[in-house]
Amino acid sequence: MSTQITIREPKIILWSNYMDDFAKIPRISRIINSYSHVNEADDDALGYLMAQEIDDELNRMLSEFKEETPYAADDIVAIGTLNLWNGQKLGYKCLDSSDIGKVFETAQGDFTTWGLTANKDIVCVDRHHDGTNYYLYRSFKPHITDTQQENFLTKIYERKLTQQDISRYTHRIGDCFLSDQTLVNIYS
Repeated sequence: MSTQITIREPKIILWSNYMDDFAKIPRISRIINSYSHVNEADDDALGYLMAQEIDDELNRMLSEFKEETPYAADDIVAIGTLNLWNGQKLGYKCLDSSDIGKVFETAQGDFTTWGLTANKDIVCVDRHHDGTNYYLYRSFKPHITDTQQENFLTKIYERKLTQQDISRYTHRIGDCFLSDQTLVNIYS
């Protein structure tokens, strides 16, 4: 029995190197607006400078997220829907850390966006040449035993994981992220 889980697109963009998301990130939007006066004659040179400035700012933001994000109560697990050349797979990665900043080290695609869903889940949309992977970052609930964790991970491996399993055994980590001033300090 194969069960599909739904990993939603982010409503709030935390970080992205995908150009379509730039206008949704205030720090990047300000850079783009500062180059709005560019005429076509100067387009190539200034376009390169703007791209370099955006890249530098994205790297600064990513470093700040890694350094300043709070910690979850327990180790974080990334649950992924992977779209590969040979079809869709379900997978997971245990981050063996409660450092929420570690989620920003998990993507491997060409264009990556991390954000928060309407339910305050931290998610990642990771675009690559074969398709798009979607990651959901959760933490096991404190009362969950090691055996229950293993059973949960086995359900992922066997493609039997349900949304109910995710809710029963894990909790979202976006809450502790948003309860902190981190988002305000880095994002604005």
